[in-house]
Amino acid sequence: MILSVIYYSSCANIQGISGGPEDKTPPMLTEQNSTPNYVTNFNEREINLSFNEWVRIENPSANISISPPTEFPPEYKLKGKRFTIRFDKRETLRVNTTYNVQFGECIRDITAGNIQRNIRYVFSTGSYLDSLSIHGKVIDAFTKKPKEKILVSLYKLLDDTAFQKMKPYYFSWTDTAGKFSMNNLSPGMYKLYALEDKNQNYYYDQTTEGFAFYPDTIQINSKDSLNYVLSLSVKSLPVNIKDKQLRPGQLNVYFNEKPFKVKLECDSSSSIQFVNLKDSVLLWNGSQEEIRCILNYNSKKDTFKIPPVKERLKDSIRGIQLVQSLIKPGELPEFKMNYPILQIRKDSFQFLDSVSKITAIHMDSLDPRKFSIEGTYPQSKPARLLIQANAIQGLHQITNRRDTFTLRFMEKSSLSRLSMNLDGLQTGWAYIFQLLNGETVNVEFTFVATESNKKLFFRNLFPGKYRLRLIHDANKNEYWDPADFSNRTQAESIWYFDIPDLRADWDVDVSIKL
Repeated sequence: MILSVIYYSSCANIQGISGGPEDKTPPMLTEQNSTPNYVTNFNEREINLSFNEWVRIENPSANISISPPTEFPPEYKLKGKRFTIRFDKRETLRVNTTYNVQFGECIRDITAGNIQRNIRYVFSTGSYLDSLSIHGKVIDAFTKKPKEKILVSLYKLLDDTAFQKMKPYYFSWTDTAGKFSMNNLSPGMYKLYALEDKNQNYYYDQTTEGFAFYPDTIQINSKDSLNYVLSLSVKSLPVNIKDKQLRPGQLNVYFNEKPFKVKLECDSSSSIQFVNLKDSVLLWNGSQEEIRCILNYNSKKDTFKIPPVKERLKDSIRGIQLVQSLIKPGELPEFKMNYPILQIRKDSFQFLDSVSKITAIHMDSLDPRKFSIEGTYPQSKPARLLIQANAIQGLHQITNRRDTFTLRFMEKSSLSRLSMNLDGLQTGWAYIFQLLNGETVNVEFTFVATESNKKLFFRNLFPGKYRLRLIHDANKNEYWDPADFSNRTQAESIWYFDIPDLRADWDVDVSIKL
């Protein structure tokens, strides 16, 4: 069966008394007993809000926001149904300025804890109310999912350092859908930012805080509500060695992030075995002398001395691991030990049936601990492989124990086939291609686009729900980079595309246009 699809990018609650209908109504403002809203020429020292029922105020210092911000924190007072915001005696409100007071989730009724989210108090110290607005959305730069409770800020100071030193002129918070809005804004030129404000000081001063910035200065000068999308990410930490394990004959180096441009320089390179994994580097000294090595990564250098193994290791007999018990058509059974392999005795490998035969054993070119077996196997039933003891000679006189493995070979008819056409690629750009099954990366590779169109074919995929993640690898380091505020660089672009469900023995043809 063939399916073709085309995609385009684009704190404790007080419970009410039982016995009646459940109270789901939040407290309502009684306007006749409250300070008038949307007033001009405001010169009061306090704002009074009266409600139709007794209320409680949840953490007003964190929930209530006034923009533009006041110089001194106001005083909050609650008495029964009346809530008062009193400006500090030292506070001088700005002239001819429209102020917005937002209450977040702090106003709740005292019985069921229902939250009043729709109150916003606006006043102007001048003769008119500013009426301009913007709105938009904050998403996670990597997952593209909406981000809630994110501080969105507007600065009149166009120097980017203001975002790192002072409170914004206007600000708002995103809702559960990642959406934000700012109303009653004055016209002018602004810089727009978003911040995961962990220490609640309203500006970016911690590298662990997620942030986003709109690349251009925005101009607010019309009554049309402007719409913006901000992609939030956390700055990458500098790649450093977080741990290392040193013992005779072996050094394991672990990084806090995946390193790139890894290069090894040793006094005796012929005696060193080396494997570079995603976030670690493993080295083995096969000589009888201490070897000094220099590890180069991310423009950094670290020097290590790896001592030799003087005596035979006590646990010199190790097991062998079958990497995948289910083997797809065209693939070879792959095995692994935890030490580099020096020699393999093919005659110590034996299939326990009369059909299967071994034709060759191949060492992995990137990992000296791995090997694969080429041969003829029955595709319709499992094959049992016996590996005799001492069939493998590893570094430091490591050898293997006797073991038997069951190899199961999958039929082509139980797998899916996917044809994909990528269109709209930028010539010369580097991309990271990831085919996801759930959150697991099933297929991954990098490529540089030589033309705008690229055709791909995957023959043996497990049935299931897949999606494509395509990353613009702008600096060609083979992984996704978040935004860097110090260099004013945005997070690398990511596109997601859903793939139709793959079913056994199906051919699915997908065209994707960026």
